[in-house]
Amino acid sequence: MDFLPINYVINFICAILAVLGFWAVGRVCRQKIFSLPENLLVALFDFAIGAWLSWTIIFFAGVFGLYRPSLSLLILGSSTLISATQIPKVFTNIKKNITYLLKQLSLYEVILSIICLLVILSAAIGALTPPAAQDALVHHLALPKDYIKLGKIIDLPYNYFSYFPAAMEMLFLYALLIGGAGMATLLHHFFGVATFLAILAGGKHLGISSRARLLAATAFLTIPTVWMEMTWAYIDLTLTFYITLAMLALLKWRKTKEFSWSCLFGFALGAALSIKYTTLFVGVIIPLLILFVLKEHKETSLKAVLKYLFVPGIIALLVSLLWFIRNVAWTNNPLFPFLLNIFPSNNIGWDIDRAKNTLVMLNRYGGDKSFLDYLLLPFKLSFLARYESDQYYQGIIGTFYILTLLIFFVIKKVKNEVLYLLGFSVFFYCFWAASSQQIRYLLPIFPLLSLAIAMSYDQFLNKDSVTSASKEHFLDKIFLTLVIIIFLVNLTVIGYYFNSFKYGQLFIGQLSTSDYLRNKFDYYIAYEHINQKTPLDSKIFLVDISNQPFYLERDYFGDSVFEDYTLTKIVQSSKTPAEIKDKIRAIGITHLLYRRSILLGAKTMPFNKEEANLFVKFLLEHGEMLILNDKIALFYIKP
Repeated sequence: MDFLPINYVINFICAILAVLGFWAVGRVCRQKIFSLPENLLVALFDFAIGAWLSWTIIFFAGVFGLYRPSLSLLILGSSTLISATQIPKVFTNIKKNITYLLKQLSLYEVILSIICLLVILSAAIGALTPPAAQDALVHHLALPKDYIKLGKIIDLPYNYFSYFPAAMEMLFLYALLIGGAGMATLLHHFFGVATFLAILAGGKHLGISSRARLLAATAFLTIPTVWMEMTWAYIDLTLTFYITLAMLALLKWRKTKEFSWSCLFGFALGAALSIKYTTLFVGVIIPLLILFVLKEHKETSLKAVLKYLFVPGIIALLVSLLWFIRNVAWTNNPLFPFLLNIFPSNNIGWDIDRAKNTLVMLNRYGGDKSFLDYLLLPFKLSFLARYESDQYYQGIIGTFYILTLLIFFVIKKVKNEVLYLLGFSVFFYCFWAASSQQIRYLLPIFPLLSLAIAMSYDQFLNKDSVTSASKEHFLDKIFLTLVIIIFLVNLTVIGYYFNSFKYGQLFIGQLSTSDYLRNKFDYYIAYEHINQKTPLDSKIFLVDISNQPFYLERDYFGDSVFEDYTLTKIVQSSKTPAEIKDKIRAIGITHLLYRRSILLGAKTMPFNKEEANLFVKFLLEHGEMLILNDKIALFYIKP
């Protein structure tokens, strides 16, 4: 049994201290630049600034080879001390606001609050269980673990993922050095909670009623894919948080014309660029929105354009620049591993052919791409999308958005703020539809859509509609009933996956980590053998084994995405079994672990018949079988 409540407590406390530390450090730094009123939206920007400073410090610590637990403990301790000085300054105000809100809650709002609390708590339980999500094991946690093992950040030419912007991975590394995977996953969980709070705070600044704000925030939080992501060490909720802040800052600047908010949306955009390349979509959309705002303000002079367009753009570039400089230093390509046909790149582990094939693979999500499919896409996303289906977008949204968007047809005139929110969402959606149609890539639009729907709902209640007052009251009841039903359905879906992922059993120790991982991953039995019975200096060649090295405690070699690429090249260029052995041993490999159904499968085998025979002969002559079953094989390669 792995029921260790003390581990849960330590991870949770450390994650809370880290989050408070981000806020406190960010608050101190922000106050030195901008004097803004103390409210939830500003506090979220403080949190965002502190997180950015933290991942930047951790990156540079890796450049100088300082990855040790003492580093993370020093950062955590220092930021905790700063938060201890900052919390008393805002505590009275927070207490007063919470007390006021609790007194104002209606029965409907209490129901929504309970739903939100259930989502957050169940997601926190999932976050504390052993990581098992694909990308967490492939790179979000595996890559920081590799850096910790090396003690520093270095170029890993065979790891395609190591060239992506890695801001969140730096925070995962920070957490792994202190509390482990539970703390790391909780950090991503708290970015989901922060996005929930950003909807509430942004709604207040947009003049949305408290009930409509809570409804909007609940709509986002109960998206089943959002809940799943809150239980995984992924990066999509962090990206969603920063993009939401960027749009809220833009709308704040539009309303107040304060230059500080213009700078803050530049910062938020730069932080988002530090997390994921898909932010490049936003880098196209935001300037267009800025130009619309300038036109509204009747500030179309060159000076105004330079001030409000290029200054935020420069801030965004400076905030995210280190990731592009890193790639230039390693590969001569700031956007590596993409755009290899534009930027000639130096990298032995990736080439233009694999880059093109990767784009083809990413395009498989969403299935057919006919004109009719694009027209039906919103309906398919709402009613057919499901988890673990590439054809159906690898996630679940639910029906809230497609059903409640109908509210725009019963109001007289859509507000300008709603047009900006919808404009961003539509542009981002179009970019997404033309790329890899995975629901988690679409998450940044949902906080904004939620706010647009909430604002229009308030507008409807204020009798700015095409219906009579009696019909409005009737439609309002139908709307609220429909929304609660949708949220309860989403909560039922979340409950199903909570049980399916075995979070409860793992959390209370009813199911051990080892039993869980053995049942979930066919390769885990080989990992256990390797971790327990092989020399510490062993190096494992991972071939078609899902390239998930997080639970592997030995050095390894594996090709990204195309996992049999190097082995295929070795076999194809060899004439004898001994030659294969020499080439494998030359790169330090001591063991070969592969998935039989893929490497030697009739439809997936990368070899022709002669090459397959040569490979099998090599195993017989120069390999010592350690594990062989109907799924995987582990061989020791003789010297």
